[in-house]
Amino acid sequence: AGFPYGVEPYYFKDVITFHAEGVYKIAWTDCCRNGAIQNLWTPLEDNMYLSTTLSTYNSQHNSTPEFLAPPVVYLPVLIPWQYNPLPVDMDGDSLWWEIDEVYRTYDGISATASSYPCSGWTLPPSVGAFNFSIDHQTGIISWTASTLGNFVASVLVSEYRDGELIGEIRRDMQFV
Repeated sequence: AGFPYGVEPYYFKDVITFHAEGVYKIAWTDCCRNGAIQNLWTPLEDNMYLSTTLSTYNSQHNSTPEFLAPPVVYLPVLIPWQYNPLPVDMDGDSLWWEIDEVYRTYDGISATASSYPCSGWTLPPSVGAFNFSIDHQTGIISWTASTLGNFVASVLVSEYRDGELIGEIRRDMQFV
């Protein structure tokens, strides 16, 4: 609900009990991106790859940071725009937000368990100094799109406790 024109948002949530301390990575992949994406060289050859990394401690509870606001799909061209995914960490850990490369799990030869940046990914095109950017402390994305089109970007949220990196979560978004 709330997403027009056949847009399909995917939300993944689960409770997992780990029986040993350590660093764990949970990943998901789906075949084939939209061929209309303009800031990738070969979008139809790139699948979508999302992951979260978390640290477990027998003596402490840890929840992965969450995006409270749904992704934005459609936005205006030539008009300054901002979006806040409403970052939150239920444990009160510190969060650091950044625009990251868009990833796939296909290396061009065979499917693999590793991730690779998508070929030719660039930031979506912008008007002058109003580049596609993110506030590292609040997660607010700002952009003035310079042209009509389909573009993809990935937001990486790093979670810190007592100055130590303990987890990461990624949101991959396509903008029209």
